[in-house]
Amino acid sequence: MSYGAELYSGGWDNKPPFMYLLFLGLSKIGNTLVLSRILSFVFAVATLFVVFKILQKLSVGKAKYLILIAGALLLGLPQFENNIANAENFFMLFTTIGIFFALEKRFLWTALFYSIAITVKAQPFFEFVALMPLILILMIHEKEKVKSILSKLFSLNLIFVFPTILISLIFFLFGSFREYLDSALLSNFKYVEEHSEVTMLLGMENSVALRLLIFALAILIISLLYWKRKLSFSTTLIFLWLAGSVFGAALSSRGYPHYLLQIIPALLVSVGILFSGKFLSLKNLLMTVVVGISLYGFLGFFFQWNKFEEHLPYYNYYQKGYGYLLGNVGREEWANFFNPKMTQFYETVEYIDEKTASGTVVYSVDQTGWFYELSNTKSASRYVAYYHIWHTENRTEMAFKEIEMNEPEYIVFNRKETWIFPDLWKYIQENYEKDAFENEWYEVFVRKA
Repeated sequence: MSYGAELYSGGWDNKPPFMYLLFLGLSKIGNTLVLSRILSFVFAVATLFVVFKILQKLSVGKAKYLILIAGALLLGLPQFENNIANAENFFMLFTTIGIFFALEKRFLWTALFYSIAITVKAQPFFEFVALMPLILILMIHEKEKVKSILSKLFSLNLIFVFPTILISLIFFLFGSFREYLDSALLSNFKYVEEHSEVTMLLGMENSVALRLLIFALAILIISLLYWKRKLSFSTTLIFLWLAGSVFGAALSSRGYPHYLLQIIPALLVSVGILFSGKFLSLKNLLMTVVVGISLYGFLGFFFQWNKFEEHLPYYNYYQKGYGYLLGNVGREEWANFFNPKMTQFYETVEYIDEKTASGTVVYSVDQTGWFYELSNTKSASRYVAYYHIWHTENRTEMAFKEIEMNEPEYIVFNRKETWIFPDLWKYIQENYEKDAFENEWYEVFVRKA
């Protein structure tokens, strides 16, 4: 995009447009790495502020300050990868503001902020869906007429989908609606299964279908308790929010810690609601505690089921980090701690940067999509991260056509890459020769004169 490529048709990824446009804008100002982290910090602080206002509305006493400190630690430490400006860092603010308005029963504003959230990432969609039964039952409890209920539900959902419809229209007018539909909408969910890790716990396979069933049952049980007036409005709202955020984080069975960021605001408020006196009567307290413990129990089960602990940084992460800051650990040791290929990756990037002019078309057969940004080059294909075309026939064909058409000056190979589609390898043998540069992880091919 920095070199004029259109989003999705010129540069492919499987998320809505917010993050790409944000980073493109930041790249025009300065260093995207620094600026995005500063902005992520601002969003985290703003999210905690809204959480605090929600806790105040729930009449949580002095415990709200302890909850806020816990939230600051959860959002401040790198344990959940919250220091790398993921989409979750940004959409949390919009969903939390949406819940704030839902507590005031100003649901049109809730729909508006959730509509913004789903332009960042698709996962907030499930939180909004989880709130629908509550809103419907509330209107029934208030004895609204059927026509009024249908009108209000229509308005809510129209506001919720309006930004997505508007964005779709823009891409349609620019002639790239099909690419937008595949990338930002359809592939967003197909991607979950394409790159999922099959995990088992207590004899159950962690499938999307089973997670969806658990999510639906959680919504049904919590909504029925509200229908029977066993849970208060605010308790039901927060627990449905928590259920929706857990399912959103669980949408992919890959246990990357930053998925858990989505859960943190709902988790903090759900803890706070147990300290609430205004909305809870004694007769409902036991039910609230039972439902709360059940949700927290499932959260722990889900944590183990997705094997998040395998991806979390532990003591040696901090040991190496502080050692690097104090000068006791060298740059190479620090970089290779994250991935043993990193030193050679940077060597390769620097070599390509030296050999090419800014914007030169190259192609990298590697999972590190930021190769092009660091080497000041342009990808020969819209699929800048190689895993986006793994064993996917239509994307493989499209990638090869684009490589043939754009004739990259260099093709960089990760030697450890296990899957290379045959057409690409044949194309390289016919049109390229091995460059003098190589290291343990990478080899480079240069186009024949």
